[in-house]
Amino acid sequence: MNIAPAILLVSVGFLLVGCGEPVADVARPQGYEKGGLKFLYPGNWKIAEDEVLGAGVRHLSFETGGDAVMTVQLFPMAVADSLEDYASAFSTETAAALPIGKMMASKFTPLAEADGFARLQENCELQLLGEKIPHVRHYLSRDFGELRCFLICQVADEDLLKVTGGFKQVAASLSVALPAAGTAP
Repeated sequence: MNIAPAILLVSVGFLLVGCGEPVADVARPQGYEKGGLKFLYPGNWKIAEDEVLGAGVRHLSFETGGDAVMTVQLFPMAVADSLEDYASAFSTETAAALPIGKMMASKFTPLAEADGFARLQENCELQLLGEKIPHVRHYLSRDFGELRCFLICQVADEDLLKVTGGFKQVAASLSVALPAAGTAP
């Protein structure tokens, strides 16, 4: 008997139901300071990735304890896209990279600037095994001298209120000390 289909079905069920997104613990923040990048983030989140990619691009991502996604990326201005182009490319690449399911019905809406960041919202829908799970992505962009910082915040609509405080905590506290001439961020 091949149990792989059953395991896949159970795994997808956990993905759909999950154990829920915990509320971001903004009352007990952790601090991050490395390579000129500094911010506070919720006490119950972890930094999952922290790396410098090609062309001097800095990439950090968080684990929230649930399925929410938050990413911080720094680009040298010479290779940085506009917020709209960045968001469109991210949305397209993310949809193409999904191992199962489909991301559908993207709609982009400009938002008012906050904490010095230009902002854009994308509403989309994850379709998986006949279920439709509405998601929201917030894209933020702010220039720090010769660097452009992008924040991506994604979560299922039903969990948005649980993580909004954490997303705001990172954005409001984020600062970038410019690297010395000729050095990577």
